Amino acid sequence: MSRYDELRAGFAAYKDAENAFCRQNERLAGLIVDGLAGWLGMPESFTSETETIRYLSFYRVEDDDESDSEGSEVPFLHDALIHVTDGSFRFGLGLLLERGLDVLPKQNMVVTIHCHRQGETVTVSIGEREVTCQFDGTECPDIEKVYAALFELLCDWLKRRPGEEAANRKIGFRLVK
Repeated sequence: MSRYDELRAGFAAYKDAENAFCRQNERLAGLIVDGLAGWLGMPESFTSETETIRYLSFYRVEDDDESDSEGSEVPFLHDALIHVTDGSFRFGLGLLLERGLDVLPKQNMVVTIHCHRQGETVTVSIGEREVTCQFDGTECPDIEKVYAALFELLCDWLKRRPGEEAANRKIGFRLVK
């Protein structure tokens, strides 16, 4: 075996590990999204005059800051995930809110979710909040801590009123029309 063959074998093993890690990240993001609607008790979708609209949507958030750019809505969670070289990943999640069922207008609240894994420990950052969970690559038994952090963050945002000092502080959610 040449030295280059040895490098090639090492590279193949590295890429296999990287792909497995990314698949596990996608699994964790799926656990966050799939369980959230049920935990909140929200409907899956509503039908307007022309289309069916989901209450949870996915956003690809290109830049790492909480700027006014909400990113772009994408049809699949896989398309929303951005893997970063330090092993972390992020994605945007939109939650459709309304005054009541079948009441228009509805508005989308978009949040960027950052996840950083070290071993079986995952730190999930949502706005200024961080939640630490255990994730074995398949299951996350304390995922409800993430749901609770999202819920509390959104409730805090909804309590703000125009003109209050806290109304201008960035906390993670952005209102998208």
